[in-house]
Amino acid sequence: MRPVESSELTALQQALERAELAQAAGGIGIHDYDIPANRIIWDRRVYELWGVPEGTPVSYETFASSVHPDDLPAVEAAVAAALDPQGDGTYFATYRVRNQATGAVRVVEARGRARFRDGTAVRLIGTVRDITSDENLRRELRQAIQFAQGLIQTAPTLLYIFDLVTKKNVYIGPQIVPITGMAPEEYSAFGAELLELVLHPEDLPRVLAHHAEIRQGRSQQPFEIEYRLKRVDGSWVWLASLEVVHARDDDGLPTQILGASLDISRRHGADELKQLLVQELGHRIKNAFAMVHSIANLSLRPGCDPAAWEAFEGRLRALSSAHASISTSPGMPVDLRSTITHAIEPFGGYTLRLDGPDCRIIPAIADVLPLLLHELATNAVKYGAWSAPTGKVELTWQCDPDRVNLCWEESAGPAVTAPKGKGFGTRLLESALKPLNGQLDLHFSGQGLRCCMTFPRESE
Repeated sequence: MRPVESSELTALQQALERAELAQAAGGIGIHDYDIPANRIIWDRRVYELWGVPEGTPVSYETFASSVHPDDLPAVEAAVAAALDPQGDGTYFATYRVRNQATGAVRVVEARGRARFRDGTAVRLIGTVRDITSDENLRRELRQAIQFAQGLIQTAPTLLYIFDLVTKKNVYIGPQIVPITGMAPEEYSAFGAELLELVLHPEDLPRVLAHHAEIRQGRSQQPFEIEYRLKRVDGSWVWLASLEVVHARDDDGLPTQILGASLDISRRHGADELKQLLVQELGHRIKNAFAMVHSIANLSLRPGCDPAAWEAFEGRLRALSSAHASISTSPGMPVDLRSTITHAIEPFGGYTLRLDGPDCRIIPAIADVLPLLLHELATNAVKYGAWSAPTGKVELTWQCDPDRVNLCWEESAGPAVTAPKGKGFGTRLLESALKPLNGQLDLHFSGQGLRCCMTFPRESE
């Protein structure tokens, strides 16, 4: 036998050091069970796990005394299977160990292989690894999964994952059954034609455009949309969906969305009923205006001063116009320009310039503004700029964040002077604006009347 060279010893020593470092880094301990002698050799790591002073003689009983009682039967069965000559000699067990020094309980994973002589197991050599952290993570993951499953089963919202590329549902929750009468697996069976089959034809283009914007990265999370879904009986259910990105491609663009949908059919039904009632109310109010006009025409017009009758009739028309402009969307902000246009439509034969940005005003202002503009226009025809062939009116407005400044300015007409007292028109303007936190400024000059008013608006 040739002598071992120093370089070979150095290489062997380095290999052992590397193995020891890898073992330490992995938290792995080594055990060697001498079965005939009932003696187990542990390395430092195993001594630390069991909480036994290093160098203390270890028997099988020492080993078993620290194994959790609930786990010991399974561990002993695994040892017996490894020592069985009829088996393959492989040992594997996961169990809890109580540290004899601190009382702390750790979870370990043990692996090994038995050695046999003349058909009898004589040694069991293997490793022990502390997997407490891994086990804690697994337990937390199991708890999270159980929580998510419970949430999916009990939540009133329908959860789903939709693939923007394949146009299919990757997942759809059990709430789809009470909502549509269709089972989740039936939805899963649909191919790329899913949306065409289940969405209302009027909503399909909007939903497709919604998905396209998300896929192209043009929408901001969370994404919101409402649409109708088909029930198995052919009726439709309204859903409101809130969505976020679930997966992206290599370019960072969304490929899947996770959504939660809520059945809002009752709300839509209530909105439709409300709209129907508003339309009916509007129809009746319109009839009431016509009836008032007819009664006044029969009762007051004979013998009434023509100018007074004309003023009354014009004001009634202005009120009717104001009602028409707001009845289409009751309670909602009204477009200022449309309100002005409707109010001055009867005076289309006169020179008038409108100038102002698009903005909305509260319904209370939209109720009275046509009446105020009608009053100004009527006075312009009788006494102001429109009483002269060259007369003109400029109606301009500016929209601040919370108020509107509107000015009616007449020019190229007869000179006007301030009246000695407040006439009906002035009192009407002031009384209409004051309760609405509005302000009025009238200025009479040789150029004509300048009337400016400010009032609240709908904030953007």
